[in-house]
Amino acid sequence: MSDKLFQLNASQSLAISTIRAIATLMIISCHVMQGYNHFLAWWINVGVHIFLFMSGFLLAHSDYTNKLVFLKKRLTRILIPYWLFLLLVLPIFYYYTGSLNIGLKQIPKYLFGTIGFNINVTGIEHLWFLSLIIYCYVTAIFLSYLRNISCRLSASVFYLGLGAFFYILHRLETATWIPFSYAAGIATFVLAFFISCRYQGQIPRKLVIGLGLTTAVTTLIRIYFEHLSPVNKLPVRYVPWSKFFLGSFLFVTMYLLFSKINWETLPKTATAIRTLAFYSYEIYLTHQIFILGPFSLLNLTSLKIVNLLVIAVLVTVSTVFLKWLSELVLLRLTPKKTFPVSKADVS
Repeated sequence: MSDKLFQLNASQSLAISTIRAIATLMIISCHVMQGYNHFLAWWINVGVHIFLFMSGFLLAHSDYTNKLVFLKKRLTRILIPYWLFLLLVLPIFYYYTGSLNIGLKQIPKYLFGTIGFNINVTGIEHLWFLSLIIYCYVTAIFLSYLRNISCRLSASVFYLGLGAFFYILHRLETATWIPFSYAAGIATFVLAFFISCRYQGQIPRKLVIGLGLTTAVTTLIRIYFEHLSPVNKLPVRYVPWSKFFLGSFLFVTMYLLFSKINWETLPKTATAIRTLAFYSYEIYLTHQIFILGPFSLLNLTSLKIVNLLVIAVLVTVSTVFLKWLSELVLLRLTPKKTFPVSKADVS
C-alpha cells in the first residue's frame, strides 16, 4: 500500500451512499417485521453486517498518524447525537413508564455507549450496536499498524492470516472476553479493512466468487435447519458467522453494481440517496422508539399502511431535529482557527 490514501471517485462515493441508504432501510424493516413477528426480521438484520463492512472498507484509508485524534473524532461523531437522543428520550420514558430500570453501575456504560446487549430500557435496545462499533474503532487503531505489511503478503498468506485472526476472535468470544455475536461483527469489519487496503478500494473477481460460494453454502445450511429441518441443530454461534459471509457478499456485490451506474444521468435519485445517507445515523438512533417498545405505533389503527406512514413522518421529523441539534452542539465544540491563518489552512 502506498503512503497516499485511496480516495473514492464520484461513482464509488455514491455507491457507498446507496449501500448506506439500503442498509438503513433494512434495519428499519427488520424492526417493523420484528414488531409484526415476521421471520424475515432475522434475515434482514444482516444490514448490521453491511454497515460494519462499509465502515471497515472506508476506515482502512483514514489518517492514523495521531491515534488519539482519530478515536476522539470518531467517538465525538457518534456519541454527541447518542447523548442528545438519550437526554431527550429517557425523561419521557421515565415519565410514562415510571422506571428506567437502569442501575447505578450501568450509568457509565450507557454514557459511553458500551452497555451492549445489557440495555434494560424497552424501546432502545437497538443501541447495543454502538458498543460493537466502538470495538471496531479501537480495533482499527491496531489494524493501522498492519496496513502496509498486509499489502506485501502473498495472497495465500494474507487469507490464512485473516482466517487465523477470525479463529482467535471466535475463541475470545467463546471464552466470554468479548460479547456474544460480536466476533462475527468485528471479523466483518476487519475483512473489509484489509480487503480495502490490499486492493485500494477495488474488489477482485476471485474474492467475489469465493465469497459468493461460501455465502451460498452457509446460507443454504441455515435455511435448511431453521425452516425445513424438524430439529434445528445449528450451533448457537453459527448464525452470526453466516451473516458475516452474507453481509460481506451483499456489500461487495452492491458496491460493484452501483459503482458502474452513471449517476450524472440520475441527479434526483443521487440527491435523494445522499440525503438519506446523510441522515442515516440519526435515523438509526430515533426510528425504533416508534416501532418497538411502549411507544410503538405499529398497531395505532387497523390499517398497517396508515401506521407505517405515521411512523415514517415521526421518524423523519425526529431525525431532522436530532441532526440539527447534534450539528449545533458539534459546531460549538469545534475549536475555531486562530489568526494568522495560512493559505494551506484555507485550502
